Amino acid sequence: MTPFFGVIILLLFYLSYLMGLTAGGQEAWFMKYAAAIIYINIFLLFFYHKKWNFDNLLYVLGILFFGFAFEMVAAKTNMLYGDYSFGPSLGPKVAAVPYSIGFYWLLLSYSSACVAAKLKIQSPQIRTLLAAGLQTGLAMLIFQVAAKLKFWTIAVHQEGQIRYAVVYFVFALLLQYILDDLN
Repeated sequence: MTPFFGVIILLLFYLSYLMGLTAGGQEAWFMKYAAAIIYINIFLLFFYHKKWNFDNLLYVLGILFFGFAFEMVAAKTNMLYGDYSFGPSLGPKVAAVPYSIGFYWLLLSYSSACVAAKLKIQSPQIRTLLAAGLQTGLAMLIFQVAAKLKFWTIAVHQEGQIRYAVVYFVFALLLQYILDDLN
């Protein structure tokens, strides 16, 4: 199966999901499957990943764990993003944090690192900054619809959005640095 086929599958899923969210009266049904979309993305990313080694596996497990732990600290303490909680759309939860959130971090980290790597930037520092910036940009796009889609909410929207971006970028930078160092 070629990567082109994987892209077509994702486009079909995204278009179906988008149409379902915008069709009157269907939003609730489609929002239940947000976590499934994350899992499908992860499956396809790893299905097409060419060179598996111990470092890749270590990174994947690390992102799953630290992404989940980071969000748990954020939701339980409200110290990172402010008043922060998860809605029902990202699936089952443990301690009020959806299991899928670690996969969300993995998806954004991995895909941003891949894009930055394709640009053939020689400087690891610039590549890491770019990947963290891309990851934060993607997260900020999702942030714009997160409350409406019942992914998560942050109480003070404008102030919370800036705080979210800064804190997210710092953590993403750390993850991207580790990934770049492993590669």
